[in-house]
Amino acid sequence: MLDINKPVQTRDGRKARIIATDKKGNYPIIALIDEDETIISCTKKGNRFIKCENKMDLINVPKKRYLYINVYKNDLCVHKSQLEAQKNKDNDLVAKMKIEINETRQDW
Repeated sequence: MLDINKPVQTRDGRKARIIATDKKGNYPIIALIDEDETIISCTKKGNRFIKCENKMDLINVPKKRYLYINVYKNDLCVHKSQLEAQKNKDNDLVAKMKIEINETRQDW
């Protein structure tokens, strides 16, 4: 579900800015896309078209998250925090990695 109070972008990653949310009809959201400020209208859910997904649909900007990976000779362990990775490392640690992920789902 689109949260109009948070930053938005198009489904294909273009910058978007909502300028109105009260237009009459099935497409009440008006947004400007990219630097050229192409105007689009969307449903309350951010869809460009009612019956299908489109690259110009509006979505909330994915939240950046980090994972911390302890790498061992024959294994690896993934942790949600740097502190957790540090606490759970073994003596045969070969390397430590921090990776950034863009996350659209918040259910884990």
